[in-house]
Amino acid sequence: MKRCISSALVIALLCAVILPAVSCSRNDNGQIEAAAMIGASDTSVPTDTAAPAPTDTPAPTDEPQPVFAPRQRPENVTVEWLAEELMYRFYIGWINLELEDFSDIMDRNRETDIFFYTNQYEIDAVRLGINSGIISPGPGTAEVKWIVDETDTEITVHVWIEPNLVWRGETSGGSTEFQITVDKQRMVIIGYDQDMCEGIYCTRLKPLAFEYRVDLPWEEADKKAYDELYADLEKSAEIINGQS
Repeated sequence: MKRCISSALVIALLCAVILPAVSCSRNDNGQIEAAAMIGASDTSVPTDTAAPAPTDTPAPTDEPQPVFAPRQRPENVTVEWLAEELMYRFYIGWINLELEDFSDIMDRNRETDIFFYTNQYEIDAVRLGINSGIISPGPGTAEVKWIVDETDTEITVHVWIEPNLVWRGETSGGSTEFQITVDKQRMVIIGYDQDMCEGIYCTRLKPLAFEYRVDLPWEEADKKAYDELYADLEKSAEIINGQS
């Protein structure tokens, strides 16, 4: 006697045996539908889609140069801190190639103007390629050697300071001494001077400015002295660049 196998049963057997990668289910009409199943092993099967071409590795960019900035005033400002910060800003001007803002620690007046022109001169020397030895300045350590004069409103002190500098690859202090007068109420420097030094302040700028102050207001005299020294800087730079 022949047995009849329904078509539905045949399809079910095909789903179970012949098509193991296909899942079977019945629809609303009782018909079996096949849905493709992708196993984990299927992900390794190559396809016709081309893999994206590898992109070039971005060229390394130059590391940004460190930015040196003035320190904020502490709650309790001392004469030593003012001296340290004064020289720190003096040196970071060499790195940033611009005169720093001294307004919160020092007034620019008749008694301090030559200091500012000295700092500008040193910055110009770096910019023109004459002086480029300093690499990294840091706040140094100041010590008051003695009190020159003191009143209820002002104090004048002789200061010794050891700046924290990296100079041509070596750590070097480059200690210096100078005199500052401080407004005791505002704790701001109102006077600066150096009597004996080997730098441009003592050797050329101060003597020349004082010579011009005899006949000119101090603002004009100091500017005239600086302009003359800057002209000499440019001549030196032309000679150096011509030899290189």
